[in-house]
Amino acid sequence: MMDTVMGVDVGGTKILIGLVRLDGTITHERRYPSQRGSQEIAIAAVKRAVAAYWAELVESGAIPRPDAIGLGLVGQVDHRRAEWVFSMATPILTPYPLGREISEQFQIPVIADNDVHCATLAEIRFGVGRRFRDFVYLNVGTGIAAGLVSDGRLIRGHQNNAGEVGHIVANIDVPCECGRVGCIEAYASGGGMIRHARALMEQYPDSVLAQLDREGRMVSSTIIQAAREGDALAIRVAELMMKAQLSMVQDIINFMDPQAIVCGGGVFRDPWLLQGIIDGLTGWLPPNNLALLDNITVSKLDPQKIGLIGAALCAYQETSA
Repeated sequence: MMDTVMGVDVGGTKILIGLVRLDGTITHERRYPSQRGSQEIAIAAVKRAVAAYWAELVESGAIPRPDAIGLGLVGQVDHRRAEWVFSMATPILTPYPLGREISEQFQIPVIADNDVHCATLAEIRFGVGRRFRDFVYLNVGTGIAAGLVSDGRLIRGHQNNAGEVGHIVANIDVPCECGRVGCIEAYASGGGMIRHARALMEQYPDSVLAQLDREGRMVSSTIIQAAREGDALAIRVAELMMKAQLSMVQDIINFMDPQAIVCGGGVFRDPWLLQGIIDGLTGWLPPNNLALLDNITVSKLDPQKIGLIGAALCAYQETSA
């Protein structure tokens, strides 16, 4: 039985590494910068962070040698081969055997999985999964994705790519990076809101968002705040975002029939989005499903640590199978 796993959560701006026990306790946590300029740069940043952590803590004898490493990566991941397959945001355009290379370098088992799948595993073990066996973990941050749980098990799909709900198409003429038109992620994610606001900026030259953008402070939370304060462009972006989010959640309910929906990701830090979804569902859900309204919540797990814990759980599960 493994005692301790080294978890690695690769985000858009940081790489969080720590030792994670089977009970979810994190020790010896360190943060390193991530990079997204190209595939080579992104992969090098992950390797550099793992090597730095290993040298500082493992080789020095400050911590015991971990039993395995779990990697949480954005985009499509072959979790059995620990291969980073594809990501638009990072970008990863050619499948890369990142897990195998790290395993060979440090002579340790390495398991990799999608970051939202990792967070969902943490919810199953330590979060909403303690109460419900059928739920959806909905992550809205830079992008949009979901972890789909049925009878207590994560639904992975044929290529471990189930849950890409951000590419559900709504009837809105906005192009998406994936090549389709109308994908909800294109205008209802944090990154999508920013891109959508910039695309409309010329129509609203007096918008406060223009100043925020110049200062590098235009993010989902400041767009929502500007909408509250009456900025016309922010209202347009936020209202469309809410409409799309509600449509997506309705689709999720239709095809998953969940007992609960637990929400995570940076955009849900503002209660406006969650409340808007609940309000929109109130008149739509049939009477026999109204109990769901009480079970749509923001995750109780630490949003900064859920990916790290989940990456470690993935390694525990796969190496113990």
